Amino acid sequence: MQQMSSGYLNKPVRSLFEATLAKELDGALDLDGLRDRFKNHRDGVLITSTDRSQIKILYCNESLERISGHDAATLIGNSPSLLHGPNTKKCVLDHFRDTLYQQREAHMTVTQCRKNGEEFTAEVLAGYVELDDTKDDKTTAVYISLTRETGDGVPPLTFEDVINS
Repeated sequence: MQQMSSGYLNKPVRSLFEATLAKELDGALDLDGLRDRFKNHRDGVLITSTDRSQIKILYCNESLERISGHDAATLIGNSPSLLHGPNTKKCVLDHFRDTLYQQREAHMTVTQCRKNGEEFTAEVLAGYVELDDTKDDKTTAVYISLTRETGDGVPPLTFEDVINS
């Protein structure tokens, strides 16, 4: 994988997603900084672990709680599959995960399910971010996902939405 260097980091930057966040956060890519950055984001935001054997939600913002109907206490510590329903296509999720495993940005439109069982179509844009400072030795990188419910007149998610809230 080609790596870029950045004046904002003392390490190579793996993706444009990571580089943009590093620039905006003055190079401080830690879990607390990312939580603060996305707390009031207009789109739903999930921060998850990167452990392939069991990806867990580490953080969700209030927008995601509103979209999904789940509160943070229910989501944190669980798999993002909690948001999937019977009509969520496995092939779409598999392609999305495979792209993230390659540390590339991933984009999908998928059927998700609210806590009350109501299905909705969501657009999800996600990227891999390597953390600079870890408080525990286990979380060294995260996936950050933005989720927007689709519908008439709703603009599609773009890379600009990562930095604009």
